[in-house]
Amino acid sequence: MYKLFYNPSVTATALRPQLSLTECLQDANAGNRSYRTNLVRLNWMIKDLNYNPIQKPLLIDGAFRVVTGDTRLMALQLHPQITRVPALMTSEVAPHDWKPIEDKTELGKLLRIDPDDILINWDWHEKPLDWIEFAYSHTSNHMHDESQRERMITNYLAKYPGTIFDQDWLLSSIDWSLYDH
Repeated sequence: MYKLFYNPSVTATALRPQLSLTECLQDANAGNRSYRTNLVRLNWMIKDLNYNPIQKPLLIDGAFRVVTGDTRLMALQLHPQITRVPALMTSEVAPHDWKPIEDKTELGKLLRIDPDDILINWDWHEKPLDWIEFAYSHTSNHMHDESQRERMITNYLAKYPGTIFDQDWLLSSIDWSLYDH
């Protein structure tokens, strides 16, 4: 029997990504289209974190490996002052300071979201979750559309073909709306 647990304040450095920032940058520079597309959202997110906290909890497993939320974790590396994040753990057992979540209604109350706006692939009691999404209305403009981001990075690279993806590029202020055509 699996369970879902919630902790509103997990130490970010305790989390282990599936994809590291270094790997993402290296592979994007090697031409990986998916990672380049992800870097559009990461660049946007880094800037957004200057004004807004991380609202959606990261989904992790019992070994503190990130299941969903690698991009958010990468953004945190460039915001060292943000040391704690909300997280959900999909596991059979959890550390003592994690709250067990019985159903989407309870999770919705904790996260202040309509339970119908919590999207999952299957019942977390039957097997560990491999994906969760929170359809908050106020995050609908948070660069979720992958085809839009692909279009943006393609247009950006057409204008700046010698782009090197690195930390300086991630920290640069890019108006992505200029490349959404």
